[in-house]
Amino acid sequence: MERKLNTTRPRLSVGNVVPNFTLKDLNDEPISRGAYRVLRHLVLVLLPNISAATQTYIEELRDSYATIHAAEGEVLVLIGEPVAQAAEVYAELDTPFHILIDSEKAVSAKFLPEGAGYGIFILDRYGALHAQWVLSAPPFPPVEDVVEWIEAIDNQCTL
Repeated sequence: MERKLNTTRPRLSVGNVVPNFTLKDLNDEPISRGAYRVLRHLVLVLLPNISAATQTYIEELRDSYATIHAAEGEVLVLIGEPVAQAAEVYAELDTPFHILIDSEKAVSAKFLPEGAGYGIFILDRYGALHAQWVLSAPPFPPVEDVVEWIEAIDNQCTL
């Protein structure tokens, strides 16, 4: 059975390079989207907060990370909550990817239109947008779809 997603009109256009950003991760280390340029395709996951639904989705991404990484992909999760709340969940999840803090929602405002709190963006290694899900509420697209997009982009880049 296919999930009914609460999508909204996206702010970004497929094919265009998305805005660069730098945010601190939970270890207070600055992480830039541009640091992955030429090196890795990216899955950007923008979440307004930590909830049961977002935690489950992060767990599903964690469980699929080896496949994403094997396809030259990387995951960055941006959370719009203070560091303390996100750090507590991160410790429980033990993810191999960075969780970045966007508590002022400056980055989210560049990616998400008004009324959307959630977004999943698939970028190639040059920062061009290939797929996006812009949502007003969960549920999220299946992680299998995200993995397939990264694998497809990697196959195109290796031809």
